[in-house]
Amino acid sequence: MNFENLDSSIIASVNETVQKYGQSSDLANRILSWLDAVHSGQVSIEDRNAYLQRIEVLLDATKIENHGD
Repeated sequence: MNFENLDSSIIASVNETVQKYGQSSDLANRILSWLDAVHSGQVSIEDRNAYLQRIEVLLDATKIENHGD
């Protein structure tokens, strides 16, 4: 995917962190898409409804392991 509005170090950091914690590249792309949209002004980070929707999408895409605690 192309994230024209984001610095390459941000893209690399998100991808590295997502991979480090065993998450899918889909999660990284969703996070980067959100950051790109916020940076370009397409989405306001102050819009509570949009924020809650995005968080729900990100949480749904996150794998959580059950360690039997």
